[in-house]
Amino acid sequence: MNIHSLNFKKIFKNTAPQTNRYDVFRDFIFMASIAIENVFLKSEEKESDYMRIVNKYKPDDIERFTQMYAELILALDSEPSDILGSLFMELEIGSASLGQFFTPYPVCKMLSELSIGADFDEKLSKTGYISVSEPASGSGSMLIAFSQSMLDKGYNPQRQMTFQAIDLDPIAARMAYIQLSLLGLVGEVVIGNTLTLDFHETLKTPAFYLWGHTLKRSSVFNFLEEISSKADFLEGDINAENEPFCLNLDLFSNCQIAKSLSNKLAVF
Repeated sequence: MNIHSLNFKKIFKNTAPQTNRYDVFRDFIFMASIAIENVFLKSEEKESDYMRIVNKYKPDDIERFTQMYAELILALDSEPSDILGSLFMELEIGSASLGQFFTPYPVCKMLSELSIGADFDEKLSKTGYISVSEPASGSGSMLIAFSQSMLDKGYNPQRQMTFQAIDLDPIAARMAYIQLSLLGLVGEVVIGNTLTLDFHETLKTPAFYLWGHTLKRSSVFNFLEEISSKADFLEGDINAENEPFCLNLDLFSNCQIAKSLSNKLAVF
């Protein structure tokens, strides 16, 4: 654990010590994720949610939250990994009964190394980027590891990778969102259930808004659109090939397509 992670732990332990540790960690995650997201959304509702959390704490504790955020940024800058997932486990604020366990980052890094095979250049040559889908992303460890493996091999994950991360737990999903945002990756984090296609909220990273439009549309759900086009389930022509990524990657509409096709795919 690097020095900035240790600093985070020290500050966290002194933040609102009379308050349940899980609640303090949860509030930090929500405030940080809202602060990042609302730079672009300018949502009054999200701003109200942010202020509602802030108003629960004393001025000294609010200052400690900002210090924790600064240490997180420095930790990711000095040693990119699943910092928040590691801290969550080390602080022992999770619940084993709820299955709250994050895969150790070294394991994710090993798996990501195996995912980048000899045909990686060929895959990139087709679109200029690769789409990575994580249906149970947790705190984003696998996606962070994959981006770092790309970087280690001379690729630029900020320009040659897009991602879709999904997790049912809003805390874990927002942990992933914070870290993937701070690492400058293009994509979105979805809070919801991958198995039932019941999704509640989508958080797009700053990179999605800033330079996502320079990438083509993600092809993760293209096969659904092609099938639905053949079956005349959708109105209008579908021409995703030349459409800008950041304007058209809409997981909610894609999942509606998936729901409508769930009982009809067999006929194709």
